[in-house]
Amino acid sequence: MPLESWDRRSGQWIAWARAPGHDSYWRFHRDAFLRLVPPPGRLTLEIGCGEGRMLRDLAQTGHHAVGVDLSTVLAQAATTHPEAAGEIVVAG
Repeated sequence: MPLESWDRRSGQWIAWARAPGHDSYWRFHRDAFLRLVPPPGRLTLEIGCGEGRMLRDLAQTGHHAVGVDLSTVLAQAATTHPEAAGEIVVAG
């Protein structure tokens, strides 16, 4: 999907991603993924961080995390979330 499409639909994605319990991330993917990530202690890089939900979870488990996304809209949403965590970088 081209970047322009992500930016146009970013509001919908942000609302969808931030509604807990409705998708597989909340049901089992988050916990399964966190078990695969090396333990905190070094820099953790999340490529395609979107609105930052995994970045926030990584920070809550003690990771020093940096999120990277192409979309300035999604990066801004990750940065301005009330529980924002980690550094956000816009790749481009």
